[in-house]
Amino acid sequence: MTKFMPSSAAFAALCIALFPHSPAAADDHAKVIPGVETTPMSAEDLISTPRLGGPIVTNDGRFAIYQVTRTDPESFERTPSLYLLDLKEPGKAPVSLDLGLSANSLAFGSDDNLYFLSSEHTDESEEERSRVWKVALEADGIVTGPILVADTPLADIHGFKLSPDGDRIALWAPIARDCPTFGCEGDGEAHLPGPGTGRLYEGDGGFFRHWDTWSTPGTYNRVFVFDIHRGRVIGGVPIDGVDPETGLTGNTPTMPFGGGEDIVWAPDGAGIYFVARESGAAEPTSTDFDIYFSDLSGGAPSELTAANQAVDTGPEPSPDGRYLAYVAMARPGYESDRTVVHLRDLKSGATRPLTQEYDRSFGGLSWTPDSKAILATAADVLDTPVFKIDPETGAVEKLDLMVSNEAHIGNVTPLPGDRLLFTRDLDWRARRTVPLRRIWTGPAADRCRHHPHW
Repeated sequence: MTKFMPSSAAFAALCIALFPHSPAAADDHAKVIPGVETTPMSAEDLISTPRLGGPIVTNDGRFAIYQVTRTDPESFERTPSLYLLDLKEPGKAPVSLDLGLSANSLAFGSDDNLYFLSSEHTDESEEERSRVWKVALEADGIVTGPILVADTPLADIHGFKLSPDGDRIALWAPIARDCPTFGCEGDGEAHLPGPGTGRLYEGDGGFFRHWDTWSTPGTYNRVFVFDIHRGRVIGGVPIDGVDPETGLTGNTPTMPFGGGEDIVWAPDGAGIYFVARESGAAEPTSTDFDIYFSDLSGGAPSELTAANQAVDTGPEPSPDGRYLAYVAMARPGYESDRTVVHLRDLKSGATRPLTQEYDRSFGGLSWTPDSKAILATAADVLDTPVFKIDPETGAVEKLDLMVSNEAHIGNVTPLPGDRLLFTRDLDWRARRTVPLRRIWTGPAADRCRHHPHW
């Protein structure tokens, strides 16, 4: 049995290139194919175009799993499908996967199994609730499972992150701050009624609504870490601290737009770095997001970015555990400030900006496996290319992965063997001459590879 493991991805193209920046085949978007006529892209085209989801990759970089969501042009009903792709055999057809349950938030564990969330159950008599499951995969797409890993009757699981050694798992959900466990009786997401009544809110209670979602007083997104014993979760320690009086009160993932990127394990599995904005009367007008570290003891987490009163987010520890990279803004209260890459020495605590002198706003940080470079994306003259940043000198190099036609590159995943996996959103005009989705294999193949289901 060939098994698998994790990484990331987005909308229009799944690409592989050699690293640091061996260009793929020259783009021919400007060419017109004689005799081919096309109509302008319509709103229906935009809606019904298949969407490429975020791929995850095995630790050896051999296989990727990704999702394609198709929309029926008549009913607009969406149908997601999962595929397994061999990254080392360009042109090989992807294998369709059936996990036995609807699945989201896929991740490979150190045991080579595929973990995911599903609100379905193999026993139809069971209550509908979001749980963590796992399956074993073979290279030909054969699935063994699914097997239940985490079921929490008092709280729907909203997301999870596996520890590097696979012995623990971080789960999160909206949970009352005074609840010491992953959900208590009476917990839940209570939405206030719509217009028609007048209401008075206490000014020191922080947010009462995050965009289109009412907040439940005393309830926050909270992360608990569980041990995995014989395939099932046990225990549960909150990373914000057991005691709300001495711990942190705030949302992780952050509200309203935060996700799994706000939570990352230390490379040795000894703790978790996470992002939160402290709740209180000042929260609705504050942009003071900070990065914290929990040693998983149940005590109060350590605040690592207290010196900056503006946004600190996107923590990414280096694989060797020496540094923590993240992005930060400089002006408190200004949501559109430039994001500068910062580097913290985890041994000494010394922190310094790396890209202060480079006039771009960076995001989507990732480290190369050897910890010698940081990769980041940034808007750059209508494109969003990838940049390589030297953690020692701060030198920034723009990578030309698609030969001066980067379009929008995202979900950059460094792979073993000096390779990158990334997604690319193409200009819609490219649809006139080429498929919207394609896989590049770099100069060795020097041509585009198409998949039959795209």
